[in-house]
Amino acid sequence: MSLYSTLNCSNTVSFSDLKKNYQELLIRHHPDKNNGNQSETFISVNKAWKVLSDDRLRAIYDAEQSNCKLESCQDSAIWNTFHMTDMRDEDGLLTVTCRCGGQYQVGVEEVQQLTFEGEKEVLVDCDTCSLNILVLL
Repeated sequence: MSLYSTLNCSNTVSFSDLKKNYQELLIRHHPDKNNGNQSETFISVNKAWKVLSDDRLRAIYDAEQSNCKLESCQDSAIWNTFHMTDMRDEDGLLTVTCRCGGQYQVGVEEVQQLTFEGEKEVLVDCDTCSLNILVLL
């Protein structure tokens, strides 16, 4: 279970909403509400808050989660890594040519949304072959 789900929120939640969820869970599972016993949920909520309330620790956690997600769903070869600034902007699409002659394309709006969501990279398929590139946002 992710630290975000422990606090009943998503990884795009604002700090104020994250804090609100933490406080609600803390009150609900506090030892004073459980005959003086610290529940596993109370301990998990505190652990999640310690990481997610710190900007640096949250960024590290998010990066680790992103890498795990990428590794778990990767089923094809990565040919190369590009920074989005290395790609051509053609009518709202960032493009780069594959070694097979095909195109890697990702929409500028999609990149902006992923960046807003805290993603650091995106895997992009070639439109001709089975190779992928990793685009750093």
